Amino acid sequence: MNILFIGPYKTQAFNQRYNDPFFSGLGGQRKKQMVLQALLKGGHRVELLPTAITHQNFAGWQCIPTHDERFPTGTLRAHHAPTVGTKPFSGLLSCYTSWRLGAHLAKSFRADAVIVYNGTLAETFALLGYLARRPVPVALELDDLPMARKRGLNPKPRLDLWSFPKAVALAQA
Repeated sequence: MNILFIGPYKTQAFNQRYNDPFFSGLGGQRKKQMVLQALLKGGHRVELLPTAITHQNFAGWQCIPTHDERFPTGTLRAHHAPTVGTKPFSGLLSCYTSWRLGAHLAKSFRADAVIVYNGTLAETFALLGYLARRPVPVALELDDLPMARKRGLNPKPRLDLWSFPKAVALAQA
């Protein structure tokens, strides 16, 4: 089965390029890693659209070329959406570039199903981009609700709250 996995996963190339260990060893990252390994071990062909952005501000593009991500159970292709390296613009721009990348991947990767991790803003945009060109079943992996943690005046959870019902409505599982 061909599976597209969309979620805020920090690939090895991401961590090496940006030396950004923030969240890299936490439970959410490890959980996504275990799901990807299990899919590969099950013989599935997996392509990854990671929506992670660096937590370090810098001038320039956050751009990682498509690459192979190796696990003990197999290898997948990772397609990173480019964005700028300055917050809060990096997160907002990644929504647009994730949508474009999702639509582009629909031309080259024929997924039998899409797994979306959490369905926050960038993940939902990437999903909508893919589904616009190639409708397939969607599974939503829910770990955190958008407003689960206090984030002060940060508008991102409120934007996630707007996109979350759309991800839920598109999911069949």
